[in-house]
Formats: sequence, structure tokens, C-alpha cells
Amino acid sequence: MNFTHEKSGSGLPRTVLRGATALGVLGVLSGAAVVPAHASDPGTPKELDSFYGQKVNWTACRADKEAQCASISVPLDYKNPKGEKISVTFSRLKATGKRRGVLFYNPGGPGGSGLKIPDNIRKSSLRGAYDLIGFDPRGTGESAPLYAPLDWAMATRPSIGSRPKLDGPGNVFDKQTAWAREYMGRIEKKNGGAARVKHFNTSNTARDMDVIRGLLNEKKINYLGYSYGTFLGAVYGSLYPARLDRSVLDSAVPPSGMGQAYGELQSQDGLRTVAEWARWAGQRDRTFHLGTSRADVLDTVAKVSQKLGQEGAQEFDATMTSDAHDIAKWADLAKMVGDRRDHPEKAAKKTAKNAAGNAKEEWSVRSNEIVSSEGQWSTDPESYRATAREMLDKHDYGRDMSAYLPTAPTFRGFTPPEPPRVTRRGYPTKGLVVQAGRDNRTPFAGGRELAKALDDTLITVKNAPDHEQYLSRDNAAVDKPVTDYLLNGTIPSGNPVVDGKKSYPDIPAD
Repeated sequence: MNFTHEKSGSGLPRTVLRGATALGVLGVLSGAAVVPAHASDPGTPKELDSFYGQKVNWTACRADKEAQCASISVPLDYKNPKGEKISVTFSRLKATGKRRGVLFYNPGGPGGSGLKIPDNIRKSSLRGAYDLIGFDPRGTGESAPLYAPLDWAMATRPSIGSRPKLDGPGNVFDKQTAWAREYMGRIEKKNGGAARVKHFNTSNTARDMDVIRGLLNEKKINYLGYSYGTFLGAVYGSLYPARLDRSVLDSAVPPSGMGQAYGELQSQDGLRTVAEWARWAGQRDRTFHLGTSRADVLDTVAKVSQKLGQEGAQEFDATMTSDAHDIAKWADLAKMVGDRRDHPEKAAKKTAKNAAGNAKEEWSVRSNEIVSSEGQWSTDPESYRATAREMLDKHDYGRDMSAYLPTAPTFRGFTPPEPPRVTRRGYPTKGLVVQAGRDNRTPFAGGRELAKALDDTLITVKNAPDHEQYLSRDNAAVDKPVTDYLLNGTIPSGNPVVDGKKSYPDIPAD
């Protein structure tokens, strides 16, 4: 099946090549510099020699005038290298000082474009020592992108909230189940079917990275990954331990990856965090008037959420979970709850303004649902209903219940050909995991688990709520030791806990 220059709603082309020689033709036609690549490494299967031995045609990047870009051919399925080929695009910013190697970068997602290195990294001292390598993972940006009807999905998805109706006429559970089935079906049909999209997964993206490494004539890579990019880096190291040098994984996903259990971990983290805030607010009832105990405050929050209706509750619940992670916002959060309780009409007006959506089938570049499908998901909708009932029985209020209802990967039309695995076998260099103690997107428990699985050093940023820490929060307590590790190989002793520069509001208890 050939997909050539098909445009999405965002105007990005899809390019699929049927042979490595096509790249050479492109290089001749464009006048690009052609750089011979070295032969494949010892241990690389012979049938992959043509990919590790292809020529790299460097051209100016379209979105980054300072960088060079190249597109290469890789197998859609590495177990069938003679089958369909796809194009993967990567970028290079050359080191400005004494060079020690290459540093691969991935921003996360899954599905985030990593072709352009962000300013906070390119303007750091890392640029002096490393060629900075960005890339669009397969299924994203300029690397054989996958498409999803995102406008349709956002306009038609049922609002779930923290107390969805699970049974009876018009229940939210059945609506969500039908929506998820339809959404995944549309994605698979648009992108060549289930048998094709199953190869857009973390393990194959890691293999694409290794082809890039080989074409750059590097024996090893160094790696900096954020969010889902931590999982990608861990999988690369598991597949190619001898080819990974220094590794920094920031805001980590657990070693089990992005499956159903990960959504439930996020939900449990939201429950715990909101409960912590509720205990604090209950100790200050004279100030906030939400109740005198954790249970009383949670009861107030639950009643406010229920009165706002499905649309209003969705925004309210998201704010509750996000701001409860940031202890500096706890007083403002308590005031917001009181305001919504006393003036629900304000939220209703705001919700009505934001409720309009576009139900047309406009296609956007998006690989999240397909890549997430590689994890472990129950395919039985009724098992979700049973778990959701149990959660509602146990908790009066918590995070959006969407983690306990069927979603797109529930209805994947394929069995993952190779569930990704994270192991620590033969890593020559110890790595770092950086995790905010109150990360509002990737729970701290996931970072702790990944560091343990890899035997990496864990740097905990105490009380920090923000997703992504290194070179992102102007915090020398994080930036200095991580940079020292990447430049000099200095590994912090123990598992240090550093200051996240956040403090509780200065409001005394009753």
C-alpha cells in the first residue's frame, strides 16, 4: 500500500517509501549533501544491512533554519524488512565546542514531534558538547504520520466527570463505549487497517533510533527524554544496552508503559492528592468554610461537581486535580470551590461558551491511541463497568472517571506484535531519573518504579507539581547535577531529594 503526500487537516504530508534507493534519488534531485553511512554494527541482522548502509541526504530543516534534516527509509515491520518501508525524519544541531558525541531528544506524547530541539536545550551548555539529535517518531510529524478525527472525537465524546451514570437508559458508560469503538475504528480504517498500524509502537521507534545512530556513525547515543519519552529511552536501552551511554529520563512513565493500569495509576494519584488538599482545607474552615474535616470538604466538592452538570463538572474536576498537585495554589483552590458552590451560574456561562465543537471528520496528525494500544488493555467492556462501580462505591469524589471506562485501545483491532519491555541488562553507564514529587501528569510512583527497574539514580524534586523539570523550571538544584552528569559523567550519590521551590500558603490552621 502506497501513501504519498496525503495531507492532513494541519497540512503535513505523509510520505511512505518503497525502497531505500528513493532517498538517493531525492538527494540528487534536491542537490542535497550526500553522506555515506557506515556498515551495520556487529550483531545487527544481515537483512537490515541496507537500512544501516543507506546514504543520508542532509538538507535545511523546514521548521528550523539552524538545523540540518534528513529522511531515511526504515521497515514498517522489522521482522519483515522486505515489506513496506516508511520514511523517518530526524534533525541535527552540531556541537559548538569540544564534541563528546550525540544526544538524542524526545519530548514525549506519545505522538509528540521532536524534530525541533527546544530553546531551553539548544541554548544550554549541552550544545557545546553534543550534536543534538531530534526526530519525529514514526506516526508523527514528518515520519509517516498517522491520522485521527480529533475534531470529531472532541465534539462527540460524552462528558464523564467524577460520578458518571453507569447503568440504565441513557447512561454515560454505554455512550462512552460506543464512542470509543467508533473512534478506534475510524483511526484504523484511515491509516491502512489494524494489520498496518500495529507496527507503530515503541519498540519499532527504538529500532528506528538505532538506525539513525548507525547512520550517524556513532557507537553509542546519549539520551534525554521527557514524559512518554522516558519509556521510549528505557525501551531503547533494553533493546540495545551496549549502545546507550548517558541517559536522563524526566517525568517518567512506569516500566509497564502506557496501558490501562497507567490511567488507573493517574486516577489513584488524583484521589490521593485531592484528599491531601481536603485535609488541609478542613483544618482551615474558619477561612474557607468548606467543612471541618477531610470528609466534610470532599463532600462539599462532590456536591459542587454534581450541581454543575456533566460539562461544567468536567472542567471543575480537571481544575481540582491539577491545582491540588500544586501546594502553592491550595488557598486559591479552596476559594474556587467556595465560589462555585455559592455562584454556580458563573461556571454555567463559561461552560456554555466552551461547549461548541466541530463534529466534522477533519483529520489531524495523531498517533497517541495507536501507540498506547501496545500496552495491556482489557477488551471486555463489562470488566470496565465492574471496576467503575467499585470505584464509585469506594470514593465520593476523585479524578475524572475516564480511566475506568472503555477507551479507544479497548477496541484495537490487533494483538500487539511485541509488547515493549523494560529491563536492566548490561547497561554500561548508570542513568538518572528526574521526578517531581507532585507531578500533575506522570505520578511520582511511576518515576520511582522506573528508576528501580533500571537501577538508575532517582532525583526527587520535593513538592514540585510541574511536569518536566530539567532545564524547564529555572531550578539550579535540578539543572546543575543533571548537566554535570551529561557533560562529565558525575553521578549524584544516593537518591537525592532537592527543593522544588514550592511552599504551602501562609494560612494558619484553626
